[in-house]
This record gives sequence, structure tokens and C-alpha cells, in this order.
Amino acid sequence: MAACSQSSGEPKESCSVGAESCRCSVDGICDPGLVCRSNRCVDEGVSGSGGAGAAPSGAGGAVSTGGAAGAPIKPLTDLERKVVGGWSRSTADYTDHLVFKDDRTACDWTRENGANKGISHFTWSMSGSEIMTTNGISHKYNSTDDQVLQGGYDNLRMFRSGSTTCPE
Repeated sequence: MAACSQSSGEPKESCSVGAESCRCSVDGICDPGLVCRSNRCVDEGVSGSGGAGAAPSGAGGAVSTGGAAGAPIKPLTDLERKVVGGWSRSTADYTDHLVFKDDRTACDWTRENGANKGISHFTWSMSGSEIMTTNGISHKYNSTDDQVLQGGYDNLRMFRSGSTTCPE
């Protein structure tokens, strides 16, 4: 498959979404064999390449949020703007957190016994009220009650929180 980047590392204007060195799809999907890193499709199996913003193999799926590569491909819809921000759900033992950012990156983690655990970074998109993520968990947004249903389950309701940043 031909790469789309010029020698400067900037994508060609004719770059196909999902192709190597080109932008990832809105859903964070790339052509087979490629992964989405910093909103660019890269081949993590090739040593010494991957283009600007590529994460090294084994980076754990972290998504860079800085610079032009992290900018959204298209403007957020009104519904997506409602989802942006922090969400949480508490039990007696722990609190689950989700943060959806306006550059379509996100993170989730659990706070238990004063420590953050299980931190993951990923990208997100919406189809109707479904929030699809590249970490494999889909959520639902209930606009009537302004709640996120964690994993799409009615009994796992997340409410607005003050968390707007992702822990490292």
C-alpha cells in the first residue's frame, strides 16, 4: 500500500482517510494492518517508521492530544458538544470516571482507595445517541436526563462531574 506522506511528513492533499500516514476515520479506524495514533494511520510493525506522532509499539493505545494532528476532522455536532466533559459514577467502594474531549479523544479510569487505576486513553465518535470508542466499550447518551449510560447499561448511569482532564 502506498504511503500518503511527502518527505516533509505532512499529508498530501489527495491522502485517503484510513491509508498509511493519512488521517484516521472519525471513528478512529484505519486500513487493515494499521493503527490510529495521533489521528494518523501508522504501521506499528515497521521499525523506525510510522510518521509524525506515531507511538512506539507497545505504547498501550495512548492518544496524543496536542497540535494539529489532534484536531477533529469535522466540527462537533450539537449532540457531541453535549457529551463533551467529565462524567462519573460512584459506588461505596470506587468511582468510575469518563472524560470526552472536543478533539474526540477521551479517557476513563477508576478511583479507588485514593488512587487512580486502569487509566486508558482512546478516541470517540457518535452514531445517534451511541458513543463508540476505540477501547471497545460503547456508551449511550441519554439527552433527556443528561446522563451517559456506561457500557449502554441502564443501571450504570454516569452523571456530570468536574473532571475535565485525563490523568497520565
